[in-house]
Amino acid sequence: MNSKKYSINSILSRILKFYNSILLILVALIFYISCETTTEMEKTSTPVDSVKTKTTTVLDKANESSDLDVLELPKSKSKLWSIENYSQYNESNYEKYPAFNKRIDLKNIDYPLLNAAVFYETNAKRVQMKLPPLAYSPALEKISMEHSNDMVKANFYSHNSPIKGRETPVKRMESIGVKNAYSAENINIGYGIIYKDNEPVYPPSENKSGYFSYTLNGPPIPNQTYSSLATIVVNSWMNSPGHRRNILNENLKYMGVGAAHYKDSKSHNMDKFKITQTFASIPGVVSK
Repeated sequence: MNSKKYSINSILSRILKFYNSILLILVALIFYISCETTTEMEKTSTPVDSVKTKTTTVLDKANESSDLDVLELPKSKSKLWSIENYSQYNESNYEKYPAFNKRIDLKNIDYPLLNAAVFYETNAKRVQMKLPPLAYSPALEKISMEHSNDMVKANFYSHNSPIKGRETPVKRMESIGVKNAYSAENINIGYGIIYKDNEPVYPPSENKSGYFSYTLNGPPIPNQTYSSLATIVVNSWMNSPGHRRNILNENLKYMGVGAAHYKDSKSHNMDKFKITQTFASIPGVVSK
């Protein structure tokens, strides 16, 4: 009887040890799976901002974009405006400079003068809102001119460009050394003549005079002045929430403007301008 009992106890003991071993194995397996799952979650939950990317240098960009059409700073054919004038005028007295009130000769456009008119009109809006005026940047003017010319030559209207090396505002900024800085870009289209949106006009093809007019064979619609075109373009930006935020952004300290003339084939070859306005918290550098 005792021998039988001992045998049963021995069997039960062995069974218990077997189940304990199985239990330990299961616990170990669960712990292992738990560790692996946590690791995968940590890998996939890495914030996007922490991902490191290779920085492209200006030299790299030059090597990759040998066919890049690089523009110089605009030169005034009539010598009405020069960079030195930015140190003599500001948003409060620029209207006293007589050339801003000249009508634009669409066959001989003074681009530095037009760029300056938009520059000062923009700063006037900032000062009205109790913000400091933006400083002039030749580098920002250069890339603004390039983008406006690109939009005309390649027939597009967008912040994204098909031109190699200048595809995005960021790439354009990087080309003048603006990195790790605040930056922004506004674009617009302005009329070369004093035309009101949605106002019916007679095109040159229907007028004996060969001009746009509000009445058939009537007096031609006059060309914009440098000042009037700047005012219309800047007011348009100010009436657009996104563009207005860029103009009034306190983190932005410098600005450059660039315009390019074209004839709109979809509007009876009406004279228009594509205009780019570029901002940054640092001035950038014009390469020699």
